[in-house]
Amino acid sequence: MTASLDSTAPDPRSPRVSARERLLTAADELFYGNGINTTGVDEISTRAGVTKATLYNNFSGKEELIAAYLDRRLLRWMLEARRTDVPSSSAEERVGRFFDMLQSSVEADDFRGCPFTNAVVEKPRSGPIGAVVRQYRRDLVAHVTGMLTGPGAAERADLIVMLYDGALVSAKSTGETGIVGRARRHAVTLATP
Repeated sequence: MTASLDSTAPDPRSPRVSARERLLTAADELFYGNGINTTGVDEISTRAGVTKATLYNNFSGKEELIAAYLDRRLLRWMLEARRTDVPSSSAEERVGRFFDMLQSSVEADDFRGCPFTNAVVEKPRSGPIGAVVRQYRRDLVAHVTGMLTGPGAAERADLIVMLYDGALVSAKSTGETGIVGRARRHAVTLATP
């Protein structure tokens, strides 16, 4: 299906979209789809329809571009996590919805694993990249902790996050998406105080 002509969302490669946004869109597609280490700045600038000089006018280097790409992914992840959460629901329902969100992600045709895990594996010594990955981790733990009540909520949240992480990595490494459903069942059990 093609987009209608009156669509309000501009094409990310349109000249009306800033060069920075086009670079981030290209980086997102290429870093997530092909990997960070295998994607060069020439490829990103070509995909974005800008010169390499424009890339360096917007980002001090590839590492800063990677961190900005991850920041953007983190924002999208948090918005989606908040959108799917229903705070008035029980902890079990909230945790279940959270794992349903993960299930949808791992079943997507473009699933390549966790972008934050992928980045830290590919660039383990990067300070800026590590900072974004640590922020993602804090946000993930805080989000899950906020779903729980009762004694031991922090400890149960840690276990649920481990199940989330394990399901995400297992789905990527094995291609078996059913692991998320099994992790979900255990996580929902842990949600109960």
